[in-house]
Amino acid sequence: MRQLKLFKEDVSREHGGSLNQGKRKGKRPLDFSKPVHLILKASDNEILLNQREVVLRTINEMCDRFLVKTYAVGVNADHVHLNLKFADRSTYNSWIRATTGLLTRRLWGLHWRFLPYTRIETWGRDFKRVQDYVRKNEIEGQFIGEVMRRVEEFRQGFVSELVAV
Repeated sequence: MRQLKLFKEDVSREHGGSLNQGKRKGKRPLDFSKPVHLILKASDNEILLNQREVVLRTINEMCDRFLVKTYAVGVNADHVHLNLKFADRSTYNSWIRATTGLLTRRLWGLHWRFLPYTRIETWGRDFKRVQDYVRKNEIEGQFIGEVMRRVEEFRQGFVSELVAV
């Protein structure tokens, strides 16, 4: 005899990103007692990383304005990982519209590739795993930024040597 299930397992905990391409629109699943892993994916490969401070400042401004709890933020070359907790659906809607719109205005040429990806986390091991993942992603983004800066310095030095010869 099978044990009865207390919860529906067919309810998806994630929405957006490349998951919903070619599918009809549906209501984004959100649980306001749990944190949300949110990813904003840009179409340009370097725009977010080159303007990392602007991105962080904008996200922090909008989180303060809409009273969104921020657990972790990681900026990479073409995407931003966020670990957040929203009070209600209207707060999520207002925050996502304001944040993506303000980033688009502040970073010339920024276009979003996909809908924002969200996944409802559970407290405990899942939350810690996402926190670690966002931190690793942030370190990776800083490393990529440093490599890009050094390559650009090398190119400038190489070009100036060619011009001098």
